[in-house]
Amino acid sequence: MDRAKALFAATLMAGLQDDLQTAAGHVTELAGLAEQTTDPMVPALLAHTRANYVLTGGEGDPSRTLADLECALRTYMLCGDGKMQLDARISLGWAYGLLGETDRALGCLEKAVDLTESAGETIYRSHALWTAGFAAWRGGEPDRAARSLADGIRLARRVTDPLVATGCLEMLAWTAGEQHDARRAAVLMGASDALGRLVGSSTILRTLLCLREECEQRSSRALGARTFAAARHEGAAMGLDAAVAFALSERSCATSSSDSRLGSLTARERQVAGLVAEGLTNRAIADRLVISLRPRRGTSSIFSPNWASPHALRSRHGLLHTLMTRPSRRSLWAGLCVFPAQAPAGPSCCGS
Repeated sequence: MDRAKALFAATLMAGLQDDLQTAAGHVTELAGLAEQTTDPMVPALLAHTRANYVLTGGEGDPSRTLADLECALRTYMLCGDGKMQLDARISLGWAYGLLGETDRALGCLEKAVDLTESAGETIYRSHALWTAGFAAWRGGEPDRAARSLADGIRLARRVTDPLVATGCLEMLAWTAGEQHDARRAAVLMGASDALGRLVGSSTILRTLLCLREECEQRSSRALGARTFAAARHEGAAMGLDAAVAFALSERSCATSSSDSRLGSLTARERQVAGLVAEGLTNRAIADRLVISLRPRRGTSSIFSPNWASPHALRSRHGLLHTLMTRPSRRSLWAGLCVFPAQAPAGPSCCGS
């Protein structure tokens, strides 16, 4: 059962990273597990995983996706697994939304929002609101979509979840484009791109890429190529807090605290921070800097309590939080990279 749940999660992550070959391998392995057990949860996880694989762009029969998800949801309810029920409802919301069945999508997602609100839960609620925003937008209800996306992005900011924030920014950009606010659409797309590259996952399903291209083309025609590029660059320079504030038409309350934390790093710590911003794993960073990875109470010698920096930078998670929430990332590479020649040409994972 633990292996089945791990394969479920690994398939979804591989799909979001556009690694469909790895995702397909996980689905095959999970199918083998389902043949070896009488536990009804494992076939339910297989059906759910198959559906998620198709939703993220893998080969399969789209019409079977709904049946798989509905079957999985029934089993989760019978087994009393509330977490997997929420997962299935959110996946169902995407499936119904993609098929244009707006009412069924929103009904399913409203149930998920109600369940999470009653439990005081935040992460699943933000995902459900993001999905509801898409379903409402696809169903021709832009105002309802904007409300759901705004609620979702507020929750994402509260828990520093760049994945949901990226998805909400992207769909708010599409809404702005349809409402002929080309500059706002361009800024939001730039912010979404930069956060998406930093988190390392795509929030645009393959089947929706044509919608992103349509928004880009419409906005570029309206603004002109140079103004459009400048607006996207403006969005790409925003951190999470600034991007959310822009999306919600709030005045940004960002301070320089993140920059001051980064400024306190030693030379070696700045090297590590620059490579994290570049997207390298701990192992790749260790290889690049010739550091041995010695287990130290669940961590490694790359991030340790001996760092001279504040507590928020003593782990990879803390460092990523600081990088995502800093008011501007225009000078990130200049501030972090000891070897500027190694910084990628053109837009980097930090949008600068």
